[in-house]
Amino acid sequence: MNRQLRIVALLIALIGALPICHAQQTHTVAFSYDLDGNRINREILFNRMENTGEASEELLPSALDFFETMEVNLYPNPTNDKFFVEIKGDTSEKAEATLTHISGAVLEKRILTNSLESFDLSGLASGVYLLKLTVDKETHVWKVIKKQ
Repeated sequence: MNRQLRIVALLIALIGALPICHAQQTHTVAFSYDLDGNRINREILFNRMENTGEASEELLPSALDFFETMEVNLYPNPTNDKFFVEIKGDTSEKAEATLTHISGAVLEKRILTNSLESFDLSGLASGVYLLKLTVDKETHVWKVIKKQ
């Protein structure tokens, strides 16, 4: 009982601290999407206080992700059976692809060695699947829809 009270007290303290942490946040994130709804770019804008007391935004180069030098296309989406992942640009880093069901079950995991790779969903039920690409410790996820 005593342990449960400590856990509840800790949760209340953490929930109470959330507005304070959010108020001190000094950056905003902007995403760009293609026509299929896939995220293709992420920018993080950091706020900095000027001597005048006014906040200004600047894009820091360290906040840019690998999509600055690499373009990833996933098509066709939605698909009936196969879909393709095409990587253009700087592909010096190996990309690891993980295909999962929306429930989280891993269906396939592989290293992408070509600039154009195909994935076969023909033996799977129609529904929503997730393709996770990891390049140099940075991960991006696309939603893939399989039609009947």
